[in-house]
Amino acid sequence: KISEMQRSVKEIQMELQTPKLKNAARDYLQAAVKHSTRKMAIDDLNKYYIGLDFAIMRFHKDKMKVVNSIIREIWRQTYRGNDIDYIEIKTDDGEVGGGADKRKSY
Repeated sequence: KISEMQRSVKEIQMELQTPKLKNAARDYLQAAVKHSTRKMAIDDLNKYYIGLDFAIMRFHKDKMKVVNSIIREIWRQTYRGNDIDYIEIKTDDGEVGGGADKRKSY
């Protein structure tokens, strides 16, 4: 039994010396670093996406206020009826779509 165990230990030690297993710890560390780096990059990109999306939507809202004020002024100067005070472009608060294909509904 002891000689059988010693032979088994030697076989396992030889197997551990194969290139695939010899560098397993180093390969695992490299893969773990690569995975961690990619995860951090993805998290950062998601934060930038959310910030950019917020800035674009705010810019859109501000520009629509300017457009609506111009429309209102022109409407009041040209329309002579009493039934409509002003007109404006309105957007639905709920966006159509999501992610990269987000659109406003007017």
